[in-house]
Amino acid sequence: MLMLKGDTVFKQLVFGLTEKGEREIRLCMLSLSGDAQLILPLFGKSSTVDEVVDMLPPIVRSGVTGVVSQLLAAGYIVQQEAIRSDARAQGEACYAVMLDIDFQADSGASSSLTMLETLRELAFFNAFTAAELSEVARIVLWHEREKNQLILREGEAVNSFFVLLNGAAAVLKEQSPIGLIQQGESFGEFAYIMGEQARRTADVIAKSYVEFLEFPADKLKLATPQVRLQFASAFARIQTQRLISANEQIVSLLADKYR
Repeated sequence: MLMLKGDTVFKQLVFGLTEKGEREIRLCMLSLSGDAQLILPLFGKSSTVDEVVDMLPPIVRSGVTGVVSQLLAAGYIVQQEAIRSDARAQGEACYAVMLDIDFQADSGASSSLTMLETLRELAFFNAFTAAELSEVARIVLWHEREKNQLILREGEAVNSFFVLLNGAAAVLKEQSPIGLIQQGESFGEFAYIMGEQARRTADVIAKSYVEFLEFPADKLKLATPQVRLQFASAFARIQTQRLISANEQIVSLLADKYR
């Protein structure tokens, strides 16, 4: 192993998972705690420390070097290359992310949760096992938008679906509001289900500052059959709930009309 001193040089070294590290991830990282649980999966595609830092929320970036050193000493990761070129580094895709979410004071939740814990809090993933959530956590992407910023544009090609973590978003058709997306709700999944030829049927605009998760179609296609089945079941459950809600609204409108 090439040994180079200096924090700047260390952050440019390329590390990858060892067999021990891969096994730890499969076991949902039960032997790790804190930021180590967050950082270890990010080396799954051989990354530099700088690349890992870029995937993390600002609140945990300062301690990354120390955590990486601990993972290296414990045998969870191993140095694979000396220094990666900028061009290659830019070509490496971000495939997993961790969140730091500030909850309101009355939520009773911690202000900093790992991605696994975040997924467990969402009703969409109620039926997922710990191992399945661990797999999902390695492909999900995190985004944020300020108030009035565009989230989805009508007519766009479909390549993902989303779950809103906090805030609210408006669904607009020809600039007229037709729906509201609230915290914990999924959106974009119907067009996603329709396949590659589908297009977004409406605009989605942030009504406040929002944070949301993106689940890319190309990543989900590579997921295990168990995870894909869980997503299909969740989609079916959501569409059924929405159909029941729509029927109840129709019945209520008809009852008011003929009362």
